[in-house]
Amino acid sequence: MKKNSGVDLWERAQKVIPGGNMLLSKRSEQFLPGAWPSYFKKASGCHVWDLDGNKYTDVSIMGIGTNILGYGHPEVDEVVRNVVNDGNMSTFNCPEEVYLAEKLVEMHPWADMVKFARSGGEANSIAIRIARAASGKDNVAMCGYHGWHDWYLAANLGNSEGLDGHLLPGLPTSGVPRGLQSTIFPFSYNNIDELELLVRTKNIGIIKMEVSRSEGPQNGFLEKVRALATKNNVVLIFDECTSGFRETFGGLHKKYGVEPDLAVFGKAIGNGYALTAVIGKQEVMEYAQASFISSTFWTERIGPAAACRFLGWPIATGGTVRDHIGLGKFFSPLDACSYHSVLPIPGCACCWDGRTWQSQAQLRPTVGKPQADGSDQRCSGSDRGSAWVDHDCMGPRHRCYVLATLFPWAR
Repeated sequence: MKKNSGVDLWERAQKVIPGGNMLLSKRSEQFLPGAWPSYFKKASGCHVWDLDGNKYTDVSIMGIGTNILGYGHPEVDEVVRNVVNDGNMSTFNCPEEVYLAEKLVEMHPWADMVKFARSGGEANSIAIRIARAASGKDNVAMCGYHGWHDWYLAANLGNSEGLDGHLLPGLPTSGVPRGLQSTIFPFSYNNIDELELLVRTKNIGIIKMEVSRSEGPQNGFLEKVRALATKNNVVLIFDECTSGFRETFGGLHKKYGVEPDLAVFGKAIGNGYALTAVIGKQEVMEYAQASFISSTFWTERIGPAAACRFLGWPIATGGTVRDHIGLGKFFSPLDACSYHSVLPIPGCACCWDGRTWQSQAQLRPTVGKPQADGSDQRCSGSDRGSAWVDHDCMGPRHRCYVLATLFPWAR
């Protein structure tokens, strides 16, 4: 191992950037204080190179869940380079946002309209603004993690443990207006009684939740949430920033057959390029025009162009959805893994099972084929450049075949 210039730069960063960087989940103290490389010079496939040229295999979280096709995917990046050459910004609008909106609506037949942003937190805030306008009510029943904005952190006003059990406990509320207290009410996943009580007693206008994170729905939970929202004229929002485009081609709610009024997508949809989306029913989405929701850089071209390519929509070629890099081409060898959601990158032991991030301690890489014992759900493929990885998921134990042959450019 060569010297670690990242340690020195991280120390410099803390003097000029509060917290050292822009994202809590990438802070060096979260990994290996005093020794974490912290900064990358290059990333490709499942590999990352630090400032000193040391090469690493990313067995962690692949850009916090953003790059499920691997870092620097050649076909996505080719589209982005073309955008840079032709121009990323203009007084005119980019056509890709129309193509992408149409495609998202086509993929989710219950939805009619789309608004785009560039980060998950702001997209969730857009959804809350639209839903409050549509419902005419301020109060939100919430389950799961939804970002850093005031509406969400208000759950910890007057009760610092309000968000405990929703991914990140103890989030501070300095700077969050005290007037937002008692506008957001957390409830526990799979606890329909708790949610029913909130709807009945707290004048709830919006139910905001993740489809699934650390556990799957039980006893028809999602169906009951949908019925409760419909009965009480409550706007139901599914936050799919983390869960979308992993187990399903689109939102995870498609797996369970439960349709929201609004859904929020982020992270994976641009394969590393900033793009988030709020999709929804026309009768709700039209309230975006009743409020002021607007931002200059929501109109840049790179994000929508990358997302179009990620979804397999060859821009200006007249191709079909699963052409070229459509998820069907790369995901089809993994269809046998009913619990595996994010495409494994060759040599990488990371797994996102659609419900919970697996820590490295829970993953035990093994080399070579396992014995056929009838208890494994397997993915077919070549032995060349591959490895088996054991996972202890929330569901049945299974093994996923990590196929380097799917990504010859990453080797």
